[in-house]
Amino acid sequence: MADSGPRNCSNCGAENLVSAFTSAGTEPHLKNCLECRTKQCTQDPNSERAPKASSLYTSTTPLPPTSNISLVSDSMLVEKVTAYVKQYMSHYDGSHDFDHVLRVLGLARLIASFPSPQVPSFSPLPKANASPPQYDPVIITLSALLHDVSDKKYLKPGDSADTMVYELLVSFGAPDSLAEKIQRVVSNVSFSTETKSAESQEKVRRLVQEIPELGVVQDADRLDAIGGVGIGRTFTYGGAAGGVGRKGRGMQETIEHFTDKLERLEGLMKTTEGRRLAAERTKRLKIFREWWGEEVRMAQEGLEAA
Repeated sequence: MADSGPRNCSNCGAENLVSAFTSAGTEPHLKNCLECRTKQCTQDPNSERAPKASSLYTSTTPLPPTSNISLVSDSMLVEKVTAYVKQYMSHYDGSHDFDHVLRVLGLARLIASFPSPQVPSFSPLPKANASPPQYDPVIITLSALLHDVSDKKYLKPGDSADTMVYELLVSFGAPDSLAEKIQRVVSNVSFSTETKSAESQEKVRRLVQEIPELGVVQDADRLDAIGGVGIGRTFTYGGAAGGVGRKGRGMQETIEHFTDKLERLEGLMKTTEGRRLAAERTKRLKIFREWWGEEVRMAQEGLEAA
């Protein structure tokens, strides 16, 4: 993502102080000024909205209804959200801090760089010559940044997990349609939301078909829960749980969490690349659990011998 700096409106020539969002290595598209984008510019009131400045955007559709007008560029929106998330999550413990968010963002972008079909257990068999899903980098970026903001384990009094992200994005100038889509993604990322019933699993499966970015962000979040990093995060949360209004979790209980949840995540991956990465990280979980068992048994044998 590159910041192109101030640009002139491609329609009326007025200075556009909002930088264009671009993918690395691509040339930024010029954007219209706010007046032109709301069709208030008298020089060309019928101009179409400039295309989004990303190599993955190809549509030049006409200006949508007023409620869906973006009042901020993609890059500025990401900047605002990043600053907000960094501050908001400063009260979270180390298992769900801003570093976790950045790792999820990095993993999501990595997964999205492999536009392979979703794994068969979560999508119908692909049609002949079917194209793999094309991921929207803005949806991935914003969803990854915001995926834990409305986490019910840390939710602040007065905040609603069902609307918080939507309201935040709209307040930052995002169009309603984008804000609604990001809210739907972050509301369905969590393991517990998906696995509480057969109906919830089917709901998530269908939603991934509609919004493939959900599968990418889900996989990225779950990858950070397993492997070496996941082991560290699990013990960190276990020790901190008592401080977030829940009963503290001992180390043996945390080990049991490996089989209760963490070792199941590989089978819930939605993308081919996500499942490939999860397979290796799950092996590391199992090796660690074996080491734990050996060392605990050794200590127990010493107690019994005495």
